[in-house]
Amino acid sequence: MEFETNDENDIKDIVKKYEALLKQGSGILMSDDELEEVVNYYYVNNKNAQALFAIENSILQFPYDSYFYYIKSLILSEQGKMKEAIKVIEIAISLEPSNPLYYEQKGEIYESFDRYSKAIEVYKEALNLKIETTKFILNISLCYKHDGNVKEAKIWLNKVNPKTELDNHSIFDTMLGYQLLEMEEECINFFTKYTDEYPYSSVGWFALAESYFSIKNYKKAVQAMEYSILINDEFYEAWNKKGIYLISDEEYIKAIECLTKSIELNNLNSDAYSNLATCYLKTGNLQEALKNFKICLKHDKEDPDAWAGIANIYMENEEYTKALHYMKKAVEIDFDSDEKQLLLAKIYFYLGQEDQSLNIYKSILFENNSTPQLWIDWSYMIWCNDDKPNAISMLKYAIINEEFNAELLYQLAAFCLLTKKIKTGKSFLEKALALNFNKKDLFFKFAPEFINSSEINELIELYNPKNHLT
Repeated sequence: MEFETNDENDIKDIVKKYEALLKQGSGILMSDDELEEVVNYYYVNNKNAQALFAIENSILQFPYDSYFYYIKSLILSEQGKMKEAIKVIEIAISLEPSNPLYYEQKGEIYESFDRYSKAIEVYKEALNLKIETTKFILNISLCYKHDGNVKEAKIWLNKVNPKTELDNHSIFDTMLGYQLLEMEEECINFFTKYTDEYPYSSVGWFALAESYFSIKNYKKAVQAMEYSILINDEFYEAWNKKGIYLISDEEYIKAIECLTKSIELNNLNSDAYSNLATCYLKTGNLQEALKNFKICLKHDKEDPDAWAGIANIYMENEEYTKALHYMKKAVEIDFDSDEKQLLLAKIYFYLGQEDQSLNIYKSILFENNSTPQLWIDWSYMIWCNDDKPNAISMLKYAIINEEFNAELLYQLAAFCLLTKKIKTGKSFLEKALALNFNKKDLFFKFAPEFINSSEINELIELYNPKNHLT
C-alpha cells in the first residue's frame, strides 16, 4: 500500500508532537489530517502496536472517519485476524459506501485466507458502484483462476474492454491475467486493439511487447517496445526489457546499448546490470561481465542469476573452486532451478567430486526424467569417469521415452562406435541423421576420432537433403 505523505521532516515533527502529548497525558488534541500522518508513519515503519494505539485514539476523536478503520483492517489482516479485519473494514464501508478502495481491501482480506468465493461476492458488489470497474473485473477473474475455475476466469477477463482507457496498474493486471490463464494470443489481440485506441500509451505498448515476447516473437516484441520508448524515452524498464528481448534473439551488441541506457536512467536497477553482464559473458568479455555481475550483487545480494553468472565466468577460466562458492550460493537462493543445479553438478565433477555430482543428477532425474539434456550431461560425465557401459545403458534407457530426440541418438551413436559396437552405432547414427541432419556436428563433438573417417562421412552424406533435391 502506498500513502501520500507530506515532507519527511514535517511528518516526524507531527509524530513528535503526538508522542509528546501522549507523555503529558493531557489528551490527544490533533486534527484528523495530523492523526492520519501519525498512523501512516507507524504503519509504514512496521510499528503496528503503536499504529493500532494511535488508531484507537484517533477513532475516539473522529469516530466517523472511515480511513482509520481501513488502516486498522490492514493491520489485523496482516496479523492473521480475518474475522476482526472483516468487521472493521465493514465499518469503513458503512461510513463511506462509495469508496472502491474499501471493497478492494475487504476482497483482498478474503483472498489472503483463500476464501475466493467470498472475495468474488465483494468484488461483484463493488461493480455496482460503477467506479474502477476494470479493476474489479480483473480481481474477479483472478479469484476464479486461483479457485481453479479457469473457464469462468476467462469469461470475466474477456469482459475487460480494450476501448476503455486503463491506468497503468490495470494494464499490468490485465497482462498478468492473460499470462496466468495462458491466453497468449488473446493477450496480443487485446493490446493490439488497446494501442490502436490509445496509441500514446507507453505502458500499453510495453504490455503488447511483453505479450509478443511470451510467444517468443522477439522481432515484434522489440518493435512494440520501441514504440513504448518512443513515447517515453525515460522509461528505464522498457529499455531493460528491450535489452532482454535482444539477448533472447542473440543480438548482444544492440542489447548492450539498451541496457546501458536503462542503467543511465536508473543506476539502482540490479536486473539491468545482471542482463548487461550476461551480454558481456555471451560476447566473451569476461572482465566486463564479472564487473557488472558484482555491481548487480551490490544492489541485490539475493539475485541468483548474478551468483550463477560469476560462477560461469570462473568455470570459463577453469577456476572451479571459486566457481563452486558462487554456484552454491546461487542454488541456495534458487534451489528449484534445475539449470543451476546442473551447473553445480558439473563443477563438482570438474573438482573430482563425482559422488556429489552424480547425487545431483539422480535427484533431478527422480523429479523430472523427461528432460533429454539431463541424460546427455549425466551420461557424458559417467563416460568421462571411464564407466562406458553404464553411460551407454543410460542413453538407451533415455531413448525409450525420447526416441525422436536427435541429440540423444547422436551421442549414443558416438559412444557405441567408440566402443567398437559398429553395427549398433551406425544404426543410431542413421536414425539421428534422419531426424535432424543439421545437428550432425553433435556426433563429432562426442567422437572427433571419426571426423576423417570416409566410411562415416559417406554414411552421413546419404542423408544430406541437398543430395535428394530434384
